[in-house]
Amino acid sequence: MFEEWKPTLTKEQIIQYLLEFHNKGFRIVEKRPPIIDGWVIEYTPTIWVAIRPSDYKPNIWDVCIGNLGRSIGMVGTLQELKTYVENAWNTFGIQINNVHLQKNVYKDKPVSNISSLITLLDGSKIEAIQDDYIDNLMLQKLIDMYTLGVKFDAKLRLLTTKNKVNSGNLTESFVKSFATEVCIKGEIRVHSNNHQRLIFMTDGRCISPDFSLNNFNNGGTITEIKQVNEKIIPFEDTWNKAEPLIVID
Repeated sequence: MFEEWKPTLTKEQIIQYLLEFHNKGFRIVEKRPPIIDGWVIEYTPTIWVAIRPSDYKPNIWDVCIGNLGRSIGMVGTLQELKTYVENAWNTFGIQINNVHLQKNVYKDKPVSNISSLITLLDGSKIEAIQDDYIDNLMLQKLIDMYTLGVKFDAKLRLLTTKNKVNSGNLTESFVKSFATEVCIKGEIRVHSNNHQRLIFMTDGRCISPDFSLNNFNNGGTITEIKQVNEKIIPFEDTWNKAEPLIVID
């Protein structure tokens, strides 16, 4: 007389669903406490959604959130899973369809971290970099990236604050050596305000590492910004107001 609910959600379907998040740059972790029998989808180390087998019959799964892995409901079909996971992200104020492409990087894995950054560049040339801590060491890291295939626009723009300039860790001689090494001209300007760390590319995209480019040993994330105009417009305004420091003709 009434419709019977029949759970059909398989482990294989869940893994395929998890791959969608993995391809967006989320970190997928198995057996992370307290979800020792399922998977955690990390947005950040403290913001995550988990999927684990329920204590009921096969093909029923729990969707969990929070540090204690609190269940917000049981699902038995792929559509139910998608709905509950989306609702879980909504509890954090995250609209999952608008999430930026993001890659996690890990402490003491500099080669893997550089590789993750290069993957997000996707062959596009770097046109401009905004970073409060541009120094000789960072320029050396950019040379390392160049040897791995990263290209720079012929008129590369570097925007920084006066922190490193005043400390003597950014020198004109090294900047010129860097420009020769990577076959560019370009310019460095300084400004008094602090900035978000941004990399602008010639294909119109923008990515934002949350770690310093002079140290790839640190963990963190690299995010591709979707609303590029929200970043490029203030960058151009600051660039135009900034003080020219080193010009390489």
